[in-house]
Amino acid sequence: MSKPGPFSYHVGNVNVDYKPSGVTSVNVPAPSGVAKEHRLHGMVPGGEYAISASGACALVGDAAVATATAEGVLAFVADGSCAGGVSAAFRG
Repeated sequence: MSKPGPFSYHVGNVNVDYKPSGVTSVNVPAPSGVAKEHRLHGMVPGGEYAISASGACALVGDAAVATATAEGVLAFVADGSCAGGVSAAFRG
């Protein structure tokens, strides 16, 4: 299965900017105070990403740096409304 190239998806208050070897940002609103696991598929297998959150969103645990699995899945948890979004910047 081939991987998609970079794309942007913006519908209502859901925003996704996908660039697996650049900066991928996700803004999917959730109720404040609710921890939400983010799983980004199609990332660089074994790639290291700097995770950052903005607005009322906060990362949970040791999520400042995350590594994608061999299958290219990057997972991290954020807590809060995440109105400002969460970004994963490829580091190599």
